[in-house]
Amino acid sequence: MIKDNSLSTYQQEVLTGLTAPIKYLPSKLFYDTQGLILYNEIMGLPEYYLVNSDIQILKSYGKKIIQAIAMSGKELFNIVDLGAGNALKTQILLEESIKQNLKFHYMPIDIDAASLASLHHVLVQRFPKLSIETRHGDYFEILQNLKDLAHPKLILFLGSSIGNYTTEDATQFLNKLNASLNPGDKLLIGFDLVKDPAMTLAAYNDQMGITKKFNLNLLTRLNNEFGADFDLQNFIHYPSYDPLNHAAQSYLISTKQQTVNLRKLHTKIEFYPWEPIHTETSYKYQIEQINQFAVASHFNIRENFYDDKKYFVNSLWEPK
Repeated sequence: MIKDNSLSTYQQEVLTGLTAPIKYLPSKLFYDTQGLILYNEIMGLPEYYLVNSDIQILKSYGKKIIQAIAMSGKELFNIVDLGAGNALKTQILLEESIKQNLKFHYMPIDIDAASLASLHHVLVQRFPKLSIETRHGDYFEILQNLKDLAHPKLILFLGSSIGNYTTEDATQFLNKLNASLNPGDKLLIGFDLVKDPAMTLAAYNDQMGITKKFNLNLLTRLNNEFGADFDLQNFIHYPSYDPLNHAAQSYLISTKQQTVNLRKLHTKIEFYPWEPIHTETSYKYQIEQINQFAVASHFNIRENFYDDKKYFVNSLWEPK
């Protein structure tokens, strides 16, 4: 690992990952402007069951979820959206809150400033009276200030984002999140459930090749932002699923011996033939594992909301 104190956190993460004995890139780097466009295409694919399952849950139980935080129509509450993206699913809860004439403030948080600006424009057009404050940055840092919010919070961590963390990292994240909450606050968190391995693998290897483009876009981003010279023709998208630890994995694999120059980091990266770069892990869970997460991070599970096929669960938690 190379450590350079002159680099930003973002630059150091990339340098650390590409110079590690087993190369990797943080999965949060997927979501630049082009990455979000591709991810929106992925969400419409028939193989990508996660979005439809999540939307079905929120449409079926949105009223109940909102009522859990909005105990009184007179009190203001906050909806804090971690990794908001295009807020496709969150808009279901926003619409439900407006329908109930509730007083609330929406705070989307995202690492990509362009997507936040786009989201702000879309939402003020759709919901002209919406009280909205976008927060740009890493939500690990922004979380530290959430405890100071004066009114009750509903924290949203939707999709299967928690599955990108190891068990240890997920528990650490959830404990940090718990520390930012006050009595009466709630967390709505999504978990992708264990299912047919073939169905899980297909979600990361669609027939149209959109997920392949999404994965390879990481290298395009590095070319654009780091002055790198990755030749995308020399890398292949490789997904896998391990049914023992319920982990879907994505890799970019170098098809030849090559040297890649990251000009802005003054670094050259050597690849041997068929060397992988790990780009994502997405764990799938049994309900008992979800219960263990809640206990380890000092939450009580208030209720689990499932889609009709039990492919996915949105779990409503409150701090102990």
